[in-house]
Amino acid sequence: MIQPTDDTVRAEHHLTEILGPGLTFRSVPFERGWVCTPLPEEAAAVRFVVDSGSGEVYEYTALGEYEVAADYSAAGEGGREPRGVRIHPVRWRVEYELGNGDDRSARYLVAARSTGRSPEPDEDFELTLDLDTNRYQPAGTAAWQVWVRVVQQHRAEGAWPARGVLEF
Repeated sequence: MIQPTDDTVRAEHHLTEILGPGLTFRSVPFERGWVCTPLPEEAAAVRFVVDSGSGEVYEYTALGEYEVAADYSAAGEGGREPRGVRIHPVRWRVEYELGNGDDRSARYLVAARSTGRSPEPDEDFELTLDLDTNRYQPAGTAAWQVWVRVVQQHRAEGAWPARGVLEF
């Protein structure tokens, strides 16, 4: 078993500042940082990479610790984006408000704002959701993020959320 170092403890502390208190991790160091798995592991099939140079945090799903480390290292060496999703620092803040909705569909007004440098412009748009077809319009990352969030809440609570904010 790898014994935690001060750097590993700092990486885990960085994660708890981002994700919230009360979490514990099993952390595996590698040449570009740490792969951190929340414990108990059965609670989520997710891994986080904390980059030792930049402090950026990436979230990976459905890969083992060593596969995550290999992908992140290969991405850095090859100049490509990692397969994981960067969750820190946040790049977008998206606010959404319900325009109208019934049991099977909804319309939201969405405002997506970049929190840093982005090649994509800020956008305001109307998002339509249809539970019968599992489709939404328009396409795009912000639209997808809102779709996932509000459909999840609708299924759990039986009603469309009136408004919300998410960052990614």
